[in-house]
Amino acid sequence: MNMDFLHGISQVIGLASMGILILGSAQTVILFLGNELSRLNGSYSLEKIASLRVKLGQYLLLGLELLIASDIIETIVNPGLDELAQVGGIVLIRTVLAFFLNREIDANQGKA
Repeated sequence: MNMDFLHGISQVIGLASMGILILGSAQTVILFLGNELSRLNGSYSLEKIASLRVKLGQYLLLGLELLIASDIIETIVNPGLDELAQVGGIVLIRTVLAFFLNREIDANQGKA
């Protein structure tokens, strides 16, 4: 398989991940601001905040998982000890973050 093709796929997955992170963050900020503005008419809700945390967490988790996939593909394209060590560290950190984020989402879904 052509390595330039795999590099391109890795870049597309990375960009998709960034798009998901930006979309989820923007959507959450807009909904958060709407909830904060609802304080003016007395309809502010802590339940909405919990729901927003779960929604943002799901976007973050999906974005992190796609970034891991992109890193793995990029390592296939550029195999080397330095690259493997760097990607191994990055994947480990992102996997730990994803694990704890997933636990947080599961814990908060009952509250949302």
